[in-house]
Amino acid sequence: MWLTEQALLLSRGTAFFTNIGLPALHARLFLTAHAYASRATLPYLPLAQALNYVALVGGMWLLLRLVRHDRPDGDRIGKTLEFGLALTLSLSLSPLTWIHYATTALVGLTALLHSAVRAALPRPSRVPIMALGAFAFATLCIDLGLLMVRTNKWWGEVPLTGSVHNLGPLAVVATLALVLWLYNRHQDRLAAVNNSPISPSAELGSQGRSEIA
Repeated sequence: MWLTEQALLLSRGTAFFTNIGLPALHARLFLTAHAYASRATLPYLPLAQALNYVALVGGMWLLLRLVRHDRPDGDRIGKTLEFGLALTLSLSLSPLTWIHYATTALVGLTALLHSAVRAALPRPSRVPIMALGAFAFATLCIDLGLLMVRTNKWWGEVPLTGSVHNLGPLAVVATLALVLWLYNRHQDRLAAVNNSPISPSAELGSQGRSEIA
């Protein structure tokens, strides 16, 4: 009964106000403002479904592009960033992600406080990336009751006004993807320096210094 009916209904999602999944945001593009107050499952919306599939393919590509299977076990920062990105993508792409689930998405953001992450970020990009992370944190901490009271008068004309909190998981994904990409590049540069062969002139110079000593 549950697998044949309830699970199928859950997989279709809902546009209810506290659902912060990307499918809910896509559905609201094609529904009236009344959908915010309804817990009913979503009707079939072809264009919204197409956007969901595009987002799913994009998320899979992002993971395949940034997650490294040969990452050393000692690279805990890289593994934390990968786990945070995968977790936040799963929350963003799920048809049902209630707002209180979003606290788990903050796990990956804690890695930004580590000195190894800051060292991996080029100086011009540090402030914008940290600002994006702060925006993501602030968006996930929005008081939805207060947001509803302040914005529901505009939902009839601009329905997406009440979807500001849906930007939180997307901002976390963007932040972690950028940080992980830059972190991987930094690790590659360090590996190249450590594995670079010593030039003959440098080797002769070191031998000469050792002989003099």
